[in-house]
Amino acid sequence: MMKAPSKVGTEVEQAIEASGRFRRHLPDHTQYLCCYRTETGIPFAVERVTENGVRVWFLEDERLKSALASKGFEPNLNMPWQVPGKYGRNSNLKRIAEFKDAPLYWVTVRSAGEALSVVSLL
Repeated sequence: MMKAPSKVGTEVEQAIEASGRFRRHLPDHTQYLCCYRTETGIPFAVERVTENGVRVWFLEDERLKSALASKGFEPNLNMPWQVPGKYGRNSNLKRIAEFKDAPLYWVTVRSAGEALSVVSLL
C-alpha cells in the first residue's frame, strides 16, 4: 500500500510546481519522490512522505554544499552501498539516471519556503 504524501511533502511539491522555475524531470513522480530539473538542467528530487521534514536530494557539488552551509542548511553526503543487491538509500532514486550510482547530497527541509531556498541555489 502506497503511503500518502505528508503535509510538508505536499506543500513543498505545490510550491515548486507553482514557482514556474522548475520542470518535472520524470513524466510522473515516483511513489516517494518528486523529481525536477532547474532551468539550467540540474536534476533534484524531493521526498514526499516524511512527516517532520523532507529531504531534497541533489548531485554531489562542493560549491553547492558550501552555499547551502552558508545559509544554515546541513548537507549530508550519501553514497550508494557497494554491497551487491543492496542500495542503501531510497530506491526510487535509481529511477533518476543521473542519481542511480552517484554520490548525492541531501538536506532536510521543514517547509515550502526552506525547500525553495535550497532549490534556488541549484
